[in-house]
Amino acid sequence: MVNRGYPQLVGAIPAHATTLFHMKPMPKQAVNSETPRVNVIAEGTTLEGTVAAACDIRISGTVTGTLKGSARVVVASGAAVEGDLHAEEATIAGTVKGKIIVKERLMLKGSAHVEGTIRTARLIVEEGAIFNGECMMDGAAQSLGPKVEITVSASDAEMDGATPAAWRFR
Repeated sequence: MVNRGYPQLVGAIPAHATTLFHMKPMPKQAVNSETPRVNVIAEGTTLEGTVAAACDIRISGTVTGTLKGSARVVVASGAAVEGDLHAEEATIAGTVKGKIIVKERLMLKGSAHVEGTIRTARLIVEEGAIFNGECMMDGAAQSLGPKVEITVSASDAEMDGATPAAWRFR
């Protein structure tokens, strides 16, 4: 048999083969308070009960129950939450039915559909968002005067034939 420049594998392993297949253990990454951590409830996942987390929560699936986030909660487009949502800050692009209590800022994206009660210091509503319920602004707003309550229902706007810009606030 003629050796055409290939290393002989009988009795010896070539030096380059040992370095090619030698694997070192991966170094452990240090986890500290600056490392961003997010709990994810993925699309297609259904969860019933209470979810409590000290870090961010991203909902892409369905949650029935209570969400208690000490940081930021994101309800993605196509996601659904039925129950109470508590967070430091929240962004909603999906559907939420229930009570929403946000200490700082709540953002309703254009794809959001919210039914229930909102209580927050700051509220941002993008064009296209649907909100049916009550909204109470407090926190930072308390130092400026009494609580502001805004109630908007789609039926009021439809009866007047008005666009969202002309809705009556009570």
